[in-house]
Amino acid sequence: MHPSIRGRLNGYKHALEKANLKIKNNLIVIDAAYPDRQYGYRSVQKLLKQNENVTAIFACNDAMAIGAMHFLKENNYKILKIFQ
Repeated sequence: MHPSIRGRLNGYKHALEKANLKIKNNLIVIDAAYPDRQYGYRSVQKLLKQNENVTAIFACNDAMAIGAMHFLKENNYKILKIFQ
């Protein structure tokens, strides 16, 4: 796993722990050295197939986020315009 991806994943897990939220490993999809657009597309496809109640997605980089958005749009999911 690329060091920047590892750092982001650790930060995500730390934020969950700090908020007293359970880390659900079945909601974490990482199996590429450095995720790209295609990986983002396939990861969201896999995630939603296994977990129908997903309401938010955290992508490790911009390319992965773009791939995820392509999958969501192609499959008629609504992407909200909320910025945090």
